[in-house]
Amino acid sequence: MGIVKMLTALTLCASMFVTAGVGAMSADTAEIEVETAETEAAVVMNTATVKGVTWYLVESEAHLRAIGTGEYGLDKNYMQNADITMSTTEWVPIGTESNPFTGQYNGNGYEIRGLTITSPTVKIIGFFGFAGNAQLYNITLRDLDIETAGGQGKSVGAICARATDCNIHSNEVYSIYD
Repeated sequence: MGIVKMLTALTLCASMFVTAGVGAMSADTAEIEVETAETEAAVVMNTATVKGVTWYLVESEAHLRAIGTGEYGLDKNYMQNADITMSTTEWVPIGTESNPFTGQYNGNGYEIRGLTITSPTVKIIGFFGFAGNAQLYNITLRDLDIETAGGQGKSVGAICARATDCNIHSNEVYSIYD
């Protein structure tokens, strides 16, 4: 897997390097442990523990789609650890009105390219559908295709369609039409 650069708000831009399968090397006083987790669908996300906080490392489209399923709950902390290019499969936003995303998602400066929602019947349009008391930051969406989705009465937000008491900042969005 190589060396992965992780930047988090918790370490205030201190660089740490995690080598998969070997253990951890840390900068300053940050302590990192690497583990592997597996869901019923055989989607595996590594974890990193930084200053006592566990982060699931998002490195693929399968990882993104697993958020909110099985052990990858909507209340967990996720850190993107690679650029991700999406397939043409329609995106289903993370979190619903009755079960919103309540964790943290740190895009970590990596891109999600080609996220697409084009269904004319959807009402909630965004990377995240509903979020409550969540933190969504450092997310970059490139070649986003959501402009033709939904009809009358839709809620649209590239990063999050509907949010309550959330901290959403430092994100970048580039439409497929830009």
